Amino acid sequence: MAWIEGSRVEFNSTGRFSLYALGDFQIGSDSCNKKLISRIIDEIVGNERAMVAFLGDIEDNDRPSTRVLRYKTFSDRPEVLTKDGEKHLAWVDKEVIPLLLPMAKSKLGILGVLAGHHWTQLTPSMNSVQYTCGRLGALSGKKVPYMGEMSGWLEIDFVGKGKYKGKTIRKVVHMQHGAGGGQTLATALNKLERTSQGFYADAYIRGHDCKLVSAKTTVIAPGHKRGKPHLESRDIALLNIGSATRGYNLTLDAPDYVEQGMMRPTAMGWGAIHFDIRESSDETGKPILECGIKIEI
Repeated sequence: MAWIEGSRVEFNSTGRFSLYALGDFQIGSDSCNKKLISRIIDEIVGNERAMVAFLGDIEDNDRPSTRVLRYKTFSDRPEVLTKDGEKHLAWVDKEVIPLLLPMAKSKLGILGVLAGHHWTQLTPSMNSVQYTCGRLGALSGKKVPYMGEMSGWLEIDFVGKGKYKGKTIRKVVHMQHGAGGGQTLATALNKLERTSQGFYADAYIRGHDCKLVSAKTTVIAPGHKRGKPHLESRDIALLNIGSATRGYNLTLDAPDYVEQGMMRPTAMGWGAIHFDIRESSDETGKPILECGIKIEI
């Protein structure tokens, strides 16, 4: 389900705002690196101009096939599913909410959260991602928007205050959890580039396959200014994020699915889209505000 979530970010001075793209924490998995998660959370909380977007798979629990299996197995015993939902809700309260709450309480907070493949249906009308967003919002006093499953748009309006009052810069980010595999970095970028050909945005962010890679492309469009031909260019950011999952662990027990499939090791961690608001001038020398885009991995 694609969703459009609008966010208002106020500024009274130029400088950098950073949208941290997180996902695939897989909390609950033995392969989840909680120290890595804690480090990125500390970095975000320490930056007053940091924003957060989640691309799914915060937990490591049900996936589409197991959800279908649950419904089939207990189709005549809905109370079993209700009891399981209550148990999982208690686990989310203990393991997930305390970890994410500092980001929800940060100055700019969490702008949007997608449900990817891994989540649990707690009740007929609420899944574990919806519950997480609602609980974080209640505890932080700030809205934590649930954006539905798999994909959505995030509109960020940078609204000027003080000397920049009346100035607004809008940036549109397309978020998708991602689907499918592929062993090369080029595969991830190809999927992002194909998305950019069918869905409008200034930046495209994708998760799921844990490839940490980025690129930029540019679109040029003709226009007219004061009756004269003019070319306008727009930089497009492509970011595919990694995860907190250690694919290979030193153990004599059953290996993780990554090792079972002998998949290539992938980079852990995530990335950020930086929006640099700066003063500039047009061809006539008239002062204007610009917003450049940079990618960090």
